Amino acid sequence: MHVLKPNQFSGDALIEHIELEEELSPYVAQSDQLNQAYFQAVTRKAKGLFDALFPKDEPFALVYHVYGNHPGNTGMFRFIRDKSLGYQTTATRFNTEDETLWTYIVPIVDREQIRVYRLLEAICNQDFPPLTPRLRDNGMSYPAIQFIHL
Repeated sequence: MHVLKPNQFSGDALIEHIELEEELSPYVAQSDQLNQAYFQAVTRKAKGLFDALFPKDEPFALVYHVYGNHPGNTGMFRFIRDKSLGYQTTATRFNTEDETLWTYIVPIVDREQIRVYRLLEAICNQDFPPLTPRLRDNGMSYPAIQFIHL
């Protein structure tokens, strides 16, 4: 059985790393204070990139991966408007030598079914605990998220 993994495409020749903000720093100079201008720029660019790659009329899959024996409530469904997608979501468990990987695939036929911009903000904020919205960390790991064209 083929299992989709969080780092499935890293190192692939077709993958391009995109730096969403090169001019600003996440921190105000010489301090540990977060630079709000940086996060606004990163979020704005992430939204623009998403809009360019995923037109509003094209379906896609929201795929997220969580490590842990029983991830329980991952918190991802707070970004989903259409609660009926819970019944269409597939969950797959894959055991490695070290840990268990859960992969969830949510079919999105209309972008209005999810709070895509809020989700993108949460992804951009995930490494900076004071910022919201955030992805939920249930003591396992943050979800690794992929958007995949169908």
